[in-house]
Order: sequence, then structure tokens, then C-alpha cells
Amino acid sequence: MDFVSHLWGNLKLRFYSTVEPVVVDELQWLEVGIEVDDVKPSDYAAIIAAANYTTVRLRSVASPPPGADPREQVRNAPAVRFFREAMLDRRIVKGAPCHALWLLTSTPEVLRGRRVICNTVVLADVLDAGAEYVPSEPGTRNPSRFLWTTTSSPTPAGTPPNASSTPSRTSSWKSSRPPRRHQLE
Repeated sequence: MDFVSHLWGNLKLRFYSTVEPVVVDELQWLEVGIEVDDVKPSDYAAIIAAANYTTVRLRSVASPPPGADPREQVRNAPAVRFFREAMLDRRIVKGAPCHALWLLTSTPEVLRGRRVICNTVVLADVLDAGAEYVPSEPGTRNPSRFLWTTTSSPTPAGTPPNASSTPSRTSSWKSSRPPRRHQLE
């Protein structure tokens, strides 16, 4: 599995969780050293964006200069561009838990007409982007029918819920591709 993020010119960044009693009792972190601009979505069988506010931060851009269209800046933020390209590739399995659909709301052409389950915090933006909301119980998912997100944020063991990583390659699916040299141990 690779943890990929926009690194804003750094070689590596460490992303920290939020302490949340009962869910995450102590601060956890993960280190990311793969710049999203250095990989292509087609290098991966699956891309799962990080949950919670991490993907919101990945939409962050510099203040636009006078006269510039800020929508284009957000549409072309590195992680937004990467996830949009992944959405256009039907071979890639995609997941956008919790707030991760915010990566796509600036590009409604990839959400328009899709059935989604999402956190109600992003619901208005997802609907404005043209997606069809399908109410369900927290944790419900069916990747063959939905671009799924959940209203609760399940956290794989050892992964902080608010780690600012996003798109990651999963090694759980068997692939004929050789492991990437950046693969984490």
C-alpha cells in the first residue's frame, strides 16, 4: 500500500490524527513521502481517499491572483486532479469515505448522475455537483453500485482517522503488476 499526498515541496510530511476519546485515545501519525504529482492513477488497482478533514486540506490552494478564476485553481489542486483522473478510469476501484467527496465537488462532471452514500456534512455540495444521494445506514457500501462513503469513519488498525494522506494503493487485491519501489513495508 502506498500513502500518497501533495507534499507542498517537502520530501516527506508527517500527518497527525485528532485525539477523539473512545475512537482514538492517543495521537497517532503517519509519514508520507510520495508526491501525488509523481504518480498516475493508472498505476493503481484501487484508490481510497483518506477520511475526515484530510481531503479537505488537500483542496487547499494559494490565494488566486486578481482576475484569476479560483474555481480552476481548486479543480487543478494536485489531489483533486489525481482523484478526478481516477474517477474517469473505470478499471480503478475508488472509495471516498467521510469528507473525501469534497475532492470531487469542484468537478461535477465526475459526480453528475452517480449514486452516492455520503456524510451529511458534504451532502449539499454533493447534490449541487449532480450526484444522487442514496440514504443508508452507516457503513453500508456496495462498490458495484455506488461511489461509497460512510456517515461513520471506520478506521483500519494502525491508521489514524484524520491522517492527511489520501489516495493509497491497496495490495489486498491480487495484481500482476510488480510492487512499486515506493511501497511501504
